Amino acid sequence: MSRIARGGMATVYLAIDRRLDREVALKVMHPHLAAGTDGSDFVARFRREARAAARLTHPGLVGVYDQGLDGETSYLTMEYIDGTNLRRHLSEQGSLTVGAALDLIDRVLDALAVAHRAGLVHRDIKPENVLIAADSRVKVADFGLARAVTEVTSAMTGTVFGTVAYLAPELVARGSSDARTDVYAAGILLYEMITGRQPFVGETPIQVAFQHVNSDIPAASDLVHWLPVEIDELIGALAAREPDDRPLRMEDRPGAEEADARHDLRRDARRVPEWMTVRREAHLRDVDRELREQRRSHADQDVRAQSRRLARVLALDADRSAKECREQQLGEDAQPQRGDDGVEGGGVADGGSDLLEDGGLPKRLRA
Repeated sequence: MSRIARGGMATVYLAIDRRLDREVALKVMHPHLAAGTDGSDFVARFRREARAAARLTHPGLVGVYDQGLDGETSYLTMEYIDGTNLRRHLSEQGSLTVGAALDLIDRVLDALAVAHRAGLVHRDIKPENVLIAADSRVKVADFGLARAVTEVTSAMTGTVFGTVAYLAPELVARGSSDARTDVYAAGILLYEMITGRQPFVGETPIQVAFQHVNSDIPAASDLVHWLPVEIDELIGALAAREPDDRPLRMEDRPGAEEADARHDLRRDARRVPEWMTVRREAHLRDVDRELREQRRSHADQDVRAQSRRLARVLALDADRSAKECREQQLGEDAQPQRGDDGVEGGGVADGGSDLLEDGGLPKRLRA
């Protein structure tokens, strides 16, 4: 029906399953991946990974319905998610609140744990592969595909397939990966969701990869200054350079059957922050900050309202005073004038009873 997205491995189309009359996502792998002498090897690995992904059932994983080959083109038929991906969401909305970021990464790690227990490693965790449905469901897509591509391309060219911003040090340096590789990428993802930027940047992919191998992830609080130290510790644990330093379920660790269980539990207890405690405290901080902002906004509105009321009162007082002054002035102008002797209407100019006659003297003085 239409093209949804295009990436380094495949192009995704929105299609209709005619038999079941439903919308599906059709992922068509790029033809060059199956070209050459190793093409058959890629097809075999692709089918193996697709079968493994199809066996996974979890609300946080995109379902795989079918896999096939059309000529030399391999394709996957998958669950269609009506919504967006985390990359587009971050571009449009900016960084997430701490509570929202922790809730999302919790869902991603929960889905990863299901795949890890089934022996499946993603190897390409990034915002483009985290889908957010219109009803706020979070789904992880493309399980196993990066592994199938990498196993072929690394044998052919010595390169590792993946997005360099999220590649774990051991994947860059040795080309090896396990469940802890996905945990590292999840730590980078959490850093980006909270700060709005990636921890390692450079002019070339080689520069970014070098930082992954040789530098510890910077503290997110360097950019978000109010961030609690627990969040820095959580991100630092997830994105630790040494795979053994990353939190992981004991049964998911390589060689766990030979490890001392009590030692692993004590080590994990020291290194892994309590998820629910951190999430609850972060949520409370978000709520408290929003309440403070609302109170500040309401206070500003109250001050503005009081200022407007005071201005109206002062304006009314000024109008009243001006009116009283005009009335007083009009009253003074309406009163009759008095002469020098205090008799109203007397004098030379008012034509009263004391008018001068021929002698120039008043009548009362003539006798």
